[in-house]
Amino acid sequence: MLKMREGGVAIPKNRLFDRFNPLMLGVLSLRETTDNQLHRMCRTAKFETGPYPAYLFDAQILWIEGDRFVLTGFERFKTHNGDAEYAQSWLIILNEALV
Repeated sequence: MLKMREGGVAIPKNRLFDRFNPLMLGVLSLRETTDNQLHRMCRTAKFETGPYPAYLFDAQILWIEGDRFVLTGFERFKTHNGDAEYAQSWLIILNEALV
């Protein structure tokens, strides 16, 4: 998985896959769940790559081509003023060798 936005701002293409934006290996799941903050059902993507999984709320598939696809939605972060939500897109590259 590769995050394509930082704080809601698109990362320039020449910075994708660099040492500051490495491709992360992990397990992706996508499900419909109840979100207590939104007070409604929400499609949530979860990417597990260690002890702190990444979540994408209101996740939608933008495109699929071969072994790649992009999910878009928003991420939620805790701040000292409360929760902040930012637009986010994830580039997912499937790796059949790990299956």
